[in-house]
Amino acid sequence: MRRRIIEFDFRAKREFNKLDLEVRHKLNKIIGTYARGENLTRDKFKELVSLGLFEFRVKHDNKIYRALAGKVGSTYIIVLVFNKKSQKIPIRYLRTAMKRLNQYYD
Repeated sequence: MRRRIIEFDFRAKREFNKLDLEVRHKLNKIIGTYARGENLTRDKFKELVSLGLFEFRVKHDNKIYRALAGKVGSTYIIVLVFNKKSQKIPIRYLRTAMKRLNQYYD
């Protein structure tokens, strides 16, 4: 298993810190598992190939909490953290994530 480096964008870290403690713990556990090079099930991790994003997600109290990340070099950067009741990611969240990720390429 190959270890992965995962970091938070400062705005995503702020969003993450606003979540309930239990939700933060669940997301940390999933992110840590991925960082150790272990595989995650599709309900916890999804690659959005066409956008170059990765989605970590957990369910808690009928809501789905998500962390969107992108790969810059060999580092994965979590650029957006949010919650949603529906399965589909709203376009505005995808745009925000892409905008933040693109700032790392400039």
